[in-house]
Amino acid sequence: MTNPNRDRGDEWLERAACRAEHVDPEWFFSADKLERRWALEICGGCPVTLECLASDVDGLGIRGGLDLEENRRAARNARQRARRVRGGA
Repeated sequence: MTNPNRDRGDEWLERAACRAEHVDPEWFFSADKLERRWALEICGGCPVTLECLASDVDGLGIRGGLDLEENRRAARNARQRARRVRGGA
């Protein structure tokens, strides 16, 4: 039998720090500064931040240690770098 997570390429989720029992997923989407700080601290010690950032399709909440605005900036910068590499500056 195949692992459905492995088939989707998101087996890294099993290693994500945010999946720990003591972590409330709502912290990553909260307007509360303390809860957001907790979420960022959890991301700071996570072994899969790069995978998390790469998989962020909705751009919502805290992902890969970045909040929404930081995430948008990082995505914009990545697109610009990709265009430069392809020669379409």
